[in-house]
Amino acid sequence: MAREISNCDDVIDSRDVIARIEELEEYEEAVSDTESDFDDAVNERNDARKAVEELTAELEGAIESHGYGSKEADAVEEQLTRAKEKFAESEDALVDAESARASAREDFDQDMQDELKVLRELAEQGEGYGDWAGGETLIRREYFPEYARQFAEDIGAINRDARWPLQHIDWEAAADELEDGYTVIDFDGTDFLMRA
Repeated sequence: MAREISNCDDVIDSRDVIARIEELEEYEEAVSDTESDFDDAVNERNDARKAVEELTAELEGAIESHGYGSKEADAVEEQLTRAKEKFAESEDALVDAESARASAREDFDQDMQDELKVLRELAEQGEGYGDWAGGETLIRREYFPEYARQFAEDIGAINRDARWPLQHIDWEAAADELEDGYTVIDFDGTDFLMRA
């Protein structure tokens, strides 16, 4: 299971966003499939009911025309028996389809639907920059000064073990300058920065 993505996360990898969207889309597809199966079951049940009604009327006509126990009436009665069995089977199939639909809807609850919507909006914004599918880093704006410090350490611009001059560096100003190479992505009301 892909991890949930939150706009409270400090750093997000676009590949995690993609994986979570794919996972949620599987739930969404299951709901769609069970909705379709339910609609098919309703149609089959209605068709079976109609067949029973038509054969019942036909049997009444055969009995009236040829008498009860006649060859014609017996043939229609046999068809009616099969139609009633098919109707009972269609009722059972409808119950099963309704149960599957309810289960899929429960699995893909409103929170998951909302999450999918927000993640799709995030992905739509991010896909226009960098290598979204290959992996881009999104950094929450409030966390960006800490990210700038870690970045400086990672590229060897500062010695992470040194006390001086690290305690005197204005990491807010450093982050502001670093931000020039980034674009702002809105993730459900929170600004994230991503390489432009």
